[in-house]
Amino acid sequence: FFFEAAGSHALKGGVQYEKVSNEVASGEVANLYTIRWGLPARFAPVIGTYGSLGVRRFGTFGGAASKNLGIYLQDSWSVLPNLTLNIGVRTEQEEVPNYGVAANGIENAWEFDFGDKIAPRLGFAWDVMSDQKLKVYGSWGYYYDISKLNIRGSFGGDKWIEYMYPLNTLDWETIPAQGNCTNSTNNASINPCPGFGTPVTSDLRYPADPSDPLFGVDPDIKPFQQEEFQIGADYQLTTTSTLSARYVNKSVMHAIEDMGFFYCFSEVECVEGYNIGNPGEGVGGIDPPGPVPAQPKAERDYQAIELSWNRRFAERWSARVGYTYSELTGNYPGLASSDEFGRTSPNTNRLFDYVHNSFDQNGNAVYGDLNTDRPHQIDAQFIYEFGWGTSVGVNQYYGSGTPISTQVNYNAVPFFAYGRGDAGRTESLTRTDLLISHPFKISNFGLELSVNVLNLFDEEAILLVDPLISNGDLCGPQDPNCDGSQDYFFGNLPQNPATIPADEANPYYKKANVAGSTGDPYQTRRTIRLGLKFTF
Repeated sequence: FFFEAAGSHALKGGVQYEKVSNEVASGEVANLYTIRWGLPARFAPVIGTYGSLGVRRFGTFGGAASKNLGIYLQDSWSVLPNLTLNIGVRTEQEEVPNYGVAANGIENAWEFDFGDKIAPRLGFAWDVMSDQKLKVYGSWGYYYDISKLNIRGSFGGDKWIEYMYPLNTLDWETIPAQGNCTNSTNNASINPCPGFGTPVTSDLRYPADPSDPLFGVDPDIKPFQQEEFQIGADYQLTTTSTLSARYVNKSVMHAIEDMGFFYCFSEVECVEGYNIGNPGEGVGGIDPPGPVPAQPKAERDYQAIELSWNRRFAERWSARVGYTYSELTGNYPGLASSDEFGRTSPNTNRLFDYVHNSFDQNGNAVYGDLNTDRPHQIDAQFIYEFGWGTSVGVNQYYGSGTPISTQVNYNAVPFFAYGRGDAGRTESLTRTDLLISHPFKISNFGLELSVNVLNLFDEEAILLVDPLISNGDLCGPQDPNCDGSQDYFFGNLPQNPATIPADEANPYYKKANVAGSTGDPYQTRRTIRLGLKFTF
């Protein structure tokens, strides 16, 4: 809708409705046997002559769906011939399904109404000298995310009961036969390996229930919210080139995570339960009695200054050079957790599971440079077209290394004993890419051949290193008084990683993390792609 009122307006609005759904049936088709030679079980003080044995059969099953209804209104207001304001607001309604615990009669695990997700947007663009040579622009707004469907795992979709036995044999190949083992059914009352005696069990995916004050959802849960601000300028140097500068600031205001705790119904049956909410806020911010502190608030702050020079394609060549100086700090690495090498379990990562996960050996909340922080980045592109039609393009990238933060296990859950970034940074990352293409004209058709070489010089930078300083545990057999509780951890500060026996040191500490990573810890090797494009 267009109208005039103190300038010209272009008003528009819209409605968005989406239903996101999927069904999952994945997991281990048979038992996974984990042997810890000379070590107790990961989740209980169970140890035999030669160590401990864990048996599990993890899986994720079932369908889930969420519904979202969004509304927005936006006005592009030309206040002056050289000044435009963009003013808008968006809001949405979100329903997150109560998967797996339908018997309690609660349809949704939580809901957000329109009043919970009001997102104002403000922006401007100013042609400073009214000659289209210098443009100054900026924007500010709130941005909300929808909860991801892997939340089903917190409400019964994930199945993982760990059965733990003392290990009294060295003949590991015959363990299934010795234990008369059958496949786990993830039922704590059914022993999959009766030949090894009665196990200690830990349900590591104990389902949350919105109606349960212990294993439930914060009734005042807030949606995931981020605030973003930017201001920049573009200046036309010549008819073919521009200089640009931009400042960006993004901060997470509220994060949603499951906050884990250990709870035992008996000496042989324990569970890892979860409260789902906003870390450091509401239920997630309560300071319990005793030495255990409250969960810290989730923080993720990014700010950057970006400078660039751009030359559009003219006289057979174009180029761009950009430099970014940035910092990424906090204690919340994001929906894809870089603390776990890019684990994509949004809203249900290991983050904030057990309070000590967010604290150092002295009981101080840990904040600092996050794992994907690269303070200096340079990228440059150059394209040249020869007179006979062949084009050559080169892309060059440089990025400073990312922080290395030493981790130590306490009751099988890691924490940053010495804070974030204590062990330096990975090596700098550089990469050169090359593209060569040549077109052919065949009657009324076109044919283009190309070769694209990524990482031309086959550079081998290490991107991920193993941060775990020891294969042992601060709550291991070297400390028989440790019960694995949060009270013990915070009641016996400082925690000293040097008390873990030297023979349990991790030989891969600060080396390429091959076994523990979800992806290749090395920079992608040289890749050559041949292309054929046919146009008509």
